Amino acid sequence: MMRILKFSDPGFAAEFRRIEQRAEEISGDIEETVKAIIADVRRRGDAALFELTAKFDRLELSADTLEVTEGEIDAAMAEVSAESMAALQLAAERIADYHAKQKQETWLSTDEDDV
Repeated sequence: MMRILKFSDPGFAAEFRRIEQRAEEISGDIEETVKAIIADVRRRGDAALFELTAKFDRLELSADTLEVTEGEIDAAMAEVSAESMAALQLAAERIADYHAKQKQETWLSTDEDDV
């Protein structure tokens, strides 16, 4: 059960510091794990991805099982209702619009010689 910590509780500051320290330790562990995963994927590519998928998702994949055929795509599309397809399309448009606004604009320009 989640413990509720109130500012007015006796010992609030000490307990809060303890929680913060624990969060920093956990965060550091997570960061190291993520760095190791990224390094492994950079070094070994798809082989690492297949092993990590088996480890974390309990799903055995290979290069052969990743390819989705045109027939599989058509069959899946046939299963999606028009309402769901419209919702997915709207979501895709909103995501694209959101990220387009994040695109960095600059007044700098270069010619073909990067000058």
